[in-house]
Amino acid sequence: MALGREWRLLGFALVSACGFNVSVSSDAGLSDTPPVDVVDAAPKQFSAVVSVDRGGVGFLATFPFDDATGFLTPCVEQMVPVSRALLSHPTLGYVYAAANGFGGIAVGCSAITPAMYSVLGAQRPIQTVVLEPTKSTGFFTIDGSSATGVYRFTVSSTGEPTITGPANGPSASGGLALDASAQELYISGANVVWQYKLTGTTLEFPAVGSHSIGVGCADPIAILLSGTKLLEFCGDTPDIRRLARSPFVAETPVAGFGAVDRVVSIGNDRAVAARRSPADLVVVDLTSGSPTWGAGVTVPTRVVAMAPSLAGDVVVTARQVDATNAELTAWKVSGNSLTRIGATTIAGSVTAVTVANPGS
Repeated sequence: MALGREWRLLGFALVSACGFNVSVSSDAGLSDTPPVDVVDAAPKQFSAVVSVDRGGVGFLATFPFDDATGFLTPCVEQMVPVSRALLSHPTLGYVYAAANGFGGIAVGCSAITPAMYSVLGAQRPIQTVVLEPTKSTGFFTIDGSSATGVYRFTVSSTGEPTITGPANGPSASGGLALDASAQELYISGANVVWQYKLTGTTLEFPAVGSHSIGVGCADPIAILLSGTKLLEFCGDTPDIRRLARSPFVAETPVAGFGAVDRVVSIGNDRAVAARRSPADLVVVDLTSGSPTWGAGVTVPTRVVAMAPSLAGDVVVTARQVDATNAELTAWKVSGNSLTRIGATTIAGSVTAVTVANPGS
């Protein structure tokens, strides 16, 4: 397959703010003990990196925030191709973007860094990028030519990606789930989920056609691994589909959860789901493939994009306020509850978001 290539200068930045409060004991003169300064822990800092569509023109915007104050002064924007999926590198100031192609973007508030964007096919409503940084290997879904639905890429020590080749995927390939230790990659599509047994320590695709197929839902939104099970969250059914991983076969669904718009893993066998009707956010305990959940937090309109921090301690959601504006909201995750930290408005339609973690 011939790969069209576009070279673009892409740049944006992370800025952060930190602070502390100092208080002195009010009874310092009543005791022989010297007063002690009490220093509060500095707020934990993040940045939401957002792809925005404004009338067919794409922009990338960065919104720093912390887990105490909320959103701070935003960074400058940069015109870039619209992305359907964004993923931050866990340790580097680098973001990976997928839509009708794939590329990497170095992040910095005032710096503009050249990056390559390779046009490969067409975008899909649901696309996913996953990365196993210890193996410098990742995968992304796309609407490619013929049966191509998933690509593999490697990353350099500076984060720059190199696309190493495609593999077939199911119709409407969208969601991905990677278990690097078991060398397994799962791809969701219309009514099916594929399982690839990857080869070698660098997670190569096996021979063409070497995959297993399980029954899935018609409108898959996300797939997550939980113990020996794979869980599929759907937009067309209130049930969570469940498949055993070995052998790869469908099992009894988990009934009554609700159709979803977005679902993200937050680690420790938990996830946050944005349900459709009524629109809410809820923490889900995956419980080794037998999920449980409590009451959700109502949101005014449906969530169009969502991303967690690396540690899963915060989640950022995006929703459309009206035809020309969207709202980003930061949420703190505490156990199985969500607390709103703050929100900010951005012009346009948000198509993807990722959270750059502290120190990246």
